[in-house]
Amino acid sequence: MNELQFYVDSETCTACESCVNDCPPGVMTMQGELPVINDEQGCMQCQHCFAVCPTGAISILGKKPAEALSLKGNLPSFEQMQILIKGRRSVRHFKQKNIDRDNLQRLLDTVWHAPTGHNSQSMQLTLVDDFGKMLKLSAECFRRLQQLAADNQIPQGQLGDFFNMGLNLHKEYGLDIFFRGAPHMLIASAPKESPSPLPDTMISLSYFELAAQSMGLGTLWNGLAKALIRDVFPDISQRLGVPNDHYLGYVMVFGKPAVSYQRTVERGPARVHIADLAQF
Repeated sequence: MNELQFYVDSETCTACESCVNDCPPGVMTMQGELPVINDEQGCMQCQHCFAVCPTGAISILGKKPAEALSLKGNLPSFEQMQILIKGRRSVRHFKQKNIDRDNLQRLLDTVWHAPTGHNSQSMQLTLVDDFGKMLKLSAECFRRLQQLAADNQIPQGQLGDFFNMGLNLHKEYGLDIFFRGAPHMLIASAPKESPSPLPDTMISLSYFELAAQSMGLGTLWNGLAKALIRDVFPDISQRLGVPNDHYLGYVMVFGKPAVSYQRTVERGPARVHIADLAQF
């Protein structure tokens, strides 16, 4: 029985035991000169064995080393990552144009590699893939917010102040501060019973925004949209396809930016506290 489709090429395996030593759940051992998985149920399907093998002798889950990307010489430099991270901006002005479908799929497939608690890989990314759909969603939310306002049912506090401001700006100037005219939206959710639903969703969107930035796309962590579709009108998230047993972590709108930033911002040195263990 080999449900994991684990295979070792005896011609290229050097019995270095790198895979055995790096296996997170410790379910690999050496059998003679070759590594084996002695507990398939205990395998996390993390593919560490696949990634660490120096000669590419291991295949697993139907994945072959020749199909993977080589890390040697291909990783971005620190300077490149520094510009990517420091140059990221919260974009609030978008071009009203859909992203190319192939590029969008490449982006989502890459982000799917973001880490999850216990490698559960149980998240869902719910995508609004068309600008026309975004306009329809926006119109529905404004219609229902206007009804809440007429019934004096707008939530109190800071959130309610934002909702009222959004309604006024939309009425006076046709502005949409809830979805920002973005052509796309991504909702990250995870099963409530998964090991770490909230961190998983936030990590995935953090990966998404940096990958999107590298493709010339703009993103916005959208707390107002999240509040609308998760807290005020939860039936909307269900109609969009978020499973009932999922925790909706956050919402991000994205698309081609209609604004061009020319340089990074500079925030100064990090606020760091060095832990003192003298009292331990």
